[in-house]
Amino acid sequence: MRTTPLARLVSTFALFAVFASVAARAMAQNVQGSAPASPRVAPSNPFMTKQGSNARPTPIQHAQSAARQLNPKLKTPFDRQLAPTLAQMLKPVSTTGATGKALSMKANAAGAASVIGNTPNFPTFVAAPFLVPNSSDTSTLYVTVTGDFNNDGKPDVAAIQNDGSISIILNPGSLQNLANITPLPPDTSATSIQPFLTTAYAADMNGDGNLDLVGMDYGNNNILVWMGKGDGTFAKVVIYPVAPANGAGFFYGGFILVGDFNNDGKPDVVALTSNLDYNTFHSTFTLQTFLNDGKGNLTVLPSKQENNVTFNDYYTVSPAQAAVLSNDGSTTSGIVFLLADMGVANKANTGETLICLSSKADGTFSTPVEPAGPTITDSPLALSFGSLYATNLSVPVTAPKPGQPAPSISAGAPVTDIVFMTGDGTVYDSTYQPNTGSFTLPAPKILVGANQNNPPSGGTTPSFPIPNEALLNLADMNNDGVLDLLVYTAGSTLIFPGTGNHTYGAPTQVVGGLGGDQQPQPANFDGSGFNSFVWSDSYLNELGYYQNMGAFSASSAGQFYAAPPVSGASFNGGANYSALGSNIQVEAVGDFNKDGLQDVIAFDLSNLAANSGYPDLVVGLNNGNPNSSNQVNNFTFATVVPAATLVNINFEFVEPFTVKNTLGTSLLLGTGGGMDIVTASPSGSFGTPTPLNLGTSISCSLGYGDTGDVNGDGIPDIVIAYAGDSTCGGSTTPSGFFTFLGKADGTFNTATFTPLGGSLYMVKLINFSGASGNLDLAADDMDNGNFLTGASAFYAIYAVPNNADGSGTFNTTNLTENAVGYIVSDIIPGDFNNDGQQDLTLTTEGQYVPGSFTTALNSMGVLLLPSQGQVVQYGQTYLIFGTPSLVDTGFYALWGSYADFNGDGYPDLALATVNSAAGLGNPFSQPPPVPLVQILPNQNGSFGPVLTEMDSAESFEDPYSMYTFTGNFGNTGGNDLLVTGLFNTAEFLNQGANALALSATPGSPAQGAPVTLTATLSGPVTGYTATGSVSFSANGTVLGAAPLSGNTAAFTTIALIAGTNKLTASYSGDEFHNASTANATVNVGAPSAPMFSLTASTSSMTLQQGATGSAVLNLVTNGTFTGVVSFTCSGAPTASACTISPASLTLGANQAGNVSVILATTPQNNQYQAGNRSWMERTGGLSLAGLLLFLVPRRRHWRGKLAIVALALVSLGSIAMLNGCSGNGGNSGNSNPDKYPGTPTGTSTLTVTATSGSITQTQTIALTVTQ
Repeated sequence: MRTTPLARLVSTFALFAVFASVAARAMAQNVQGSAPASPRVAPSNPFMTKQGSNARPTPIQHAQSAARQLNPKLKTPFDRQLAPTLAQMLKPVSTTGATGKALSMKANAAGAASVIGNTPNFPTFVAAPFLVPNSSDTSTLYVTVTGDFNNDGKPDVAAIQNDGSISIILNPGSLQNLANITPLPPDTSATSIQPFLTTAYAADMNGDGNLDLVGMDYGNNNILVWMGKGDGTFAKVVIYPVAPANGAGFFYGGFILVGDFNNDGKPDVVALTSNLDYNTFHSTFTLQTFLNDGKGNLTVLPSKQENNVTFNDYYTVSPAQAAVLSNDGSTTSGIVFLLADMGVANKANTGETLICLSSKADGTFSTPVEPAGPTITDSPLALSFGSLYATNLSVPVTAPKPGQPAPSISAGAPVTDIVFMTGDGTVYDSTYQPNTGSFTLPAPKILVGANQNNPPSGGTTPSFPIPNEALLNLADMNNDGVLDLLVYTAGSTLIFPGTGNHTYGAPTQVVGGLGGDQQPQPANFDGSGFNSFVWSDSYLNELGYYQNMGAFSASSAGQFYAAPPVSGASFNGGANYSALGSNIQVEAVGDFNKDGLQDVIAFDLSNLAANSGYPDLVVGLNNGNPNSSNQVNNFTFATVVPAATLVNINFEFVEPFTVKNTLGTSLLLGTGGGMDIVTASPSGSFGTPTPLNLGTSISCSLGYGDTGDVNGDGIPDIVIAYAGDSTCGGSTTPSGFFTFLGKADGTFNTATFTPLGGSLYMVKLINFSGASGNLDLAADDMDNGNFLTGASAFYAIYAVPNNADGSGTFNTTNLTENAVGYIVSDIIPGDFNNDGQQDLTLTTEGQYVPGSFTTALNSMGVLLLPSQGQVVQYGQTYLIFGTPSLVDTGFYALWGSYADFNGDGYPDLALATVNSAAGLGNPFSQPPPVPLVQILPNQNGSFGPVLTEMDSAESFEDPYSMYTFTGNFGNTGGNDLLVTGLFNTAEFLNQGANALALSATPGSPAQGAPVTLTATLSGPVTGYTATGSVSFSANGTVLGAAPLSGNTAAFTTIALIAGTNKLTASYSGDEFHNASTANATVNVGAPSAPMFSLTASTSSMTLQQGATGSAVLNLVTNGTFTGVVSFTCSGAPTASACTISPASLTLGANQAGNVSVILATTPQNNQYQAGNRSWMERTGGLSLAGLLLFLVPRRRHWRGKLAIVALALVSLGSIAMLNGCSGNGGNSGNSNPDKYPGTPTGTSTLTVTATSGSITQTQTIALTVTQ
């Protein structure tokens, strides 16, 4: 529940303000003397900017980005050529449209979310569904809370933006369809006061059974209370100023907590505020308690009961680093918070200490005591990060009540552990033991991670800091009763499973956004009994839902339906450790061990600090996805080139492609003034980097290149762009490209250089002509001209035909200029209109307006140029293209790839996109560029609605790595997608790739016999049931269709011909499953002799004496039968009757019919209910009725009287026979009538015989008669 990027930023800005004040004061003293300044409250924050209707701190530059800046040599061609253009030349126009573009992005993201799953037959990828809860409000979504706000027993989510706007997402029973859930209208009752919300709690403040919200208004020093109505809405906000007599506030650090602080059973609120004396740099802290009257009204204790204390340095406290203590698991015993010493007065004391204050049970607490020194040593920038929990790691947690969030401590358990983060890469646990007064806790132990300021060294199993850690939650995510750790980082969540005894296993990792100041507590959102979690992304103002896959497969508990970052076990440098996804950035892919799975070449940033800012270059061998939920990647990493070697070769970047030849698979490493090649053998082991021979000297670095066969000899060659010496101050070699022709032994000839353009940025080999073995050249010229004035700038894409003479050269004289003026970051090969010719697809920032430092309006997006092949004019061959069209207008794709993701035969387009290029490389850009993973579905040659996937925040803000790769990464059966970003590489596995299997039963039928065709659909476990139908055909003729039921569809036919039948099943697909087909063959024999089968609905029947039972017989004829079938029954016991209804059936070929077998038994009685009775028994029964005829009236016709007399005589005779047959064993001397024993008890066998001419079939039924 508790988190804190905002507090991290705020505290850091406050520290910067202090440092700025120190510098200003020192300067003033040097100029004006040493006149002291009086103490004052916090001034306006110079690091705050306006966004929407409220202030928001600008994001600080991330430590990982800063680490890269330690080595400016680590630059791609994008960094060197394109980024300066975007940052300098395009800033004015991008800034003008930045706010509007951010708004359109969020509207687009919301729309895209609603589109995902609704585009026919385009299920996209395994990724968390997401929702923008309030697209009309651009203030930041910092705070999110879990709770049952409408009392329906299901946990809901409250999304609270920092301007006080509250959006409630009511849970319909599961959040798996989050993208299509409509939040309640936002509560804006607090926005008029322009608050800045940093923390919120859900609690029933007035005892009415409805959850209320209590929030901390950092901007105005208020406590805000929204009283819940029980339907997801709230009464107008109530404001309680936090105004201690000394003027302290939240700006320099503080928090609020909700708890029963006077033991009256009602939730109160305590607020800690602080102030800073700019002369002494001493901090003053004030603790105030607001007591609850039971109706939700808060009253602050009198000022004389305020706790005021001054410490002798600048200290701060984060809103999310405080918790309520309970020594017995039921009553409040105090509070605990993490006190951070900023080290302004004494640098040696920089670090953190846990402070505990005992409760006096009247709303007051012990006065804090300044610690003698920190228990954790940290740098100032790490001090403002983290979260804190008061918990008990030794007691198993229990499931919460319906609607409640997952507990972070078992009900009734006393607090024994304080689990917290500081942002230094570690999750700590400090042992808590009850004490009195103000006391500090002992130095904590590390649960996971490592302190980045004091990293461990040596050992074969090193621990590394968790990169970019920000927020923390505790919950049992795999239903083993042990609390797990959810560590939210920039771009990823790591779920460390608790293994007991305060230890944790390797984490499950999922891609996400950038956390705000408070993440919602996990909960059983779908009623499955497994806890899932919601990620609140403050960067995109969206919520993502991470479904626990234990709901669909118990073996998958603790795994989540989301895109994972590329990660796995690492043996880099001979060590053995878990390579976190936040430390892995993929630069190229290839199948290095020939197993059919794409492996990765990546930077491992785990040792970045120790390697002077250089990463290790590693290979990640893909082990496939062993998990049935199909969202867990599994790579094993080993060293390709260690950081020390990269330093020695003056390494700059990896070309984002691989070269396959007889030696194996090779990588190209861009160096200062050259290009090295390193090759993996077929076993996957790499050699030593070796320089390629350029044949000439160059002053600058090479650009992006490509590989392919350019001379038609079947051996891959390499072509690499060069911007020219003039781009870095040289003058010898102009702009152009190098061509390295490959040799049969896997090595390469000395390059030939071809001058071209003013400043080539990229070349791609594309077969525009359609001639086999003659790849043409597409070259991206990015000539910025005079950088200061914009004069002479020229941008174009050259299409250069291959000379097609076996020389591997290109006819630059006959080039054509295309997309003139467009600033292009990537050329994407692909035939987007499926006409058999390779087209030009260009990702563009827009069309440059010469001399203006701007681009034309509505020119940013993806430019499509359909190829029209070759044209010959005056004996010269040119490559020409049709009229260009712009798609995805208003978004800037840095990189892209084509692949058929939904199996319809058309290439779809995957893009790594931002909504604006203005802020690339500028983390203080407002609003910042918003990253998106976009998919443009190709529908019959034109692109449909853009789909957007939940991806890592800020993934593409740093353009050093912004690549997309497609292929088989997860054995899904379809094309998967990898997207490299700043904080990780997201692996999007194809969720719609299905395998359809077709079988026929019987396998070798005779002609005319019924054959059942069964189609079975298999694929990734998505939690979405496949719908739609399967069409069946034989030999090209449609037989019929059947709906899917439980992933299978069955269809029975008699239409198969004698001989071999080619069968096809075609699944139509739905919104979450691709269309797919399956084929099978069945050999049908000659027609068989007429025959029918006879089966019974039951093989046994048990009846009590006197009861009647029945069974159904089913008769099925084959393809040659026609006629009447008669039925008889035999084997029934005495005193029972077996009948068949109807007694016969008339059936034709391949028909079926049913008859009923009815068995009636006789009870112990004086009358027969049923039986195989003799004529005398039947007559005796009839004679009783005959006796009654004497009672009829006498006025009858004489003939009637004769009849009566005759019947009477018969009846009298029958009575005599009855008397003779009745009695006990026929003993007429017994005075009592004998009782008939009924149908004998025991077991017998009924035999039903079906006969038609010479064909006879029988079916037996075991009959048991009981008393």
